[in-house]
Amino acid sequence: MFVVVQFPIADGRRFVDAPQTYLPRPSWKAPQAGLVSEYVWGFGRLEYRTAEVDPAWSDEASYVSAASALRLPELVQRQVKLASGATPAAVSCRFRRLFHDGVCVARVEVGFQVRPSDTATGPLDAGAVAGYLLALPCTVPQIRRAARKHQLAFSGPRLAARYRDASTPRAVRGTPALVAAGNPVVLVDNTDDAQVSLPDGLVDASAATSARIKLGFCLTRFAGAGIPTWYLGPNAGATADPDMARKLRICLLRLHAEEEVLDRIVSWVDGGGLSYAAESDAAERLDAYIDRATQLLERTLNYGLPSSAIRDAYDAVTEVNRHDITAQRRAAFDGMRLQVRRKAELFIARRDAVRPQITVKGDYVNEKINVNARDITGSQIGSHNTQAIIDSFNQFADAHGREDDLLAQMKIISESVAALVAELAPQDPDAAKEVTETFQSFAEESAKETPKTGTLRVLGQALIGAGKKAAAVAVPLATAVAAVMQIFGIGAL
Repeated sequence: MFVVVQFPIADGRRFVDAPQTYLPRPSWKAPQAGLVSEYVWGFGRLEYRTAEVDPAWSDEASYVSAASALRLPELVQRQVKLASGATPAAVSCRFRRLFHDGVCVARVEVGFQVRPSDTATGPLDAGAVAGYLLALPCTVPQIRRAARKHQLAFSGPRLAARYRDASTPRAVRGTPALVAAGNPVVLVDNTDDAQVSLPDGLVDASAATSARIKLGFCLTRFAGAGIPTWYLGPNAGATADPDMARKLRICLLRLHAEEEVLDRIVSWVDGGGLSYAAESDAAERLDAYIDRATQLLERTLNYGLPSSAIRDAYDAVTEVNRHDITAQRRAAFDGMRLQVRRKAELFIARRDAVRPQITVKGDYVNEKINVNARDITGSQIGSHNTQAIIDSFNQFADAHGREDDLLAQMKIISESVAALVAELAPQDPDAAKEVTETFQSFAEESAKETPKTGTLRVLGQALIGAGKKAAAVAVPLATAVAAVMQIFGIGAL
């Protein structure tokens, strides 16, 4: 059995212009390893993987040893009793590594080899193995403070602090930095020939491997929290392709790190920790990162592995665990990803329009579209996009539950978006679909009891920017969006 515990680290310092608060070395995009190897202070030297990796995962080709950053003082290869009645096992640490994508995604991975002991009489309890490793005593040395022993599961914030200090110039150490830990993930690979028993209640995600490798997911309960845990294998009566298992491990761990870091970046933007300065270099870097990250998370995984089965597994588990961080992360992610699809338009909102008392009609739709508090009707009702707009507005009206200025402004926005989509659809169906999805998210967020102001601002800017493609809707749309922002106490766009 092979087990990896991963601790993602989000580094947002490259999305702020001056002053520079991080060290540009190692040059993660083109690292130098060999006789004179780059290194990270307090972690170790940079090394190359011996096995080939997919070129799409460029940051998997090299890593920095993290043996000095994370110490396991009580773990020498040893026989351990995992739990009462569980089969004893021999546990050893295989590696401790720091990875970085050259932009903002860092992560520390700890690998363990777990084998049945010589006195074992039954299968290894895979769930007990995960719990035992998460509870391992360890230390993460810190600058100017004594290292305190803690359980491995709680290493994330300490590793993030050590990474922050190691990558920050001495002159600015001690100042606040946009570096934070994400939630850990555990991956238990049972594709070797060891006999194992799996936890009850695993959600099957084997469709992600076309059933070539059995894949299950659950949350490991530890200190009152739920830690995402993937189980690979065992395959009944068949030995899994080791190369396939390795590729699957890389994909699962990399996907988790991307989602966790994107979540932290979204939170900083939403909370004001990261602010946009239109057309600045930092804003361009942030846009480029979010664009790349969202495309990566939305498409199929590398090696031809479909990500839909993995997402379904996450959803099935969090559906009955509403308070787990995974459910919270998805809400923030869904609001943010729409922001980058028209990144050039996010910073051009205007508030100089005077609200006109008109209803959108004329060249852009075949007939007038009437938006009522409970319904939308009109000649475009047959189109998929317009039906989606209708449904979104009706859902907003149901959730809002009263006639007021907010509902009136949403009526105007619904009219304007329907007209805009009707014009865009013949020439650019993708743009029409995108505007529809943006309105859906805007209406959904507006209906919440406490909507996120950062998400509303971003979605509102996107709607206003898209509206400028149709002269007849630009003014009413911008005015209505600005009015909604004012209702929610959000400043000028």
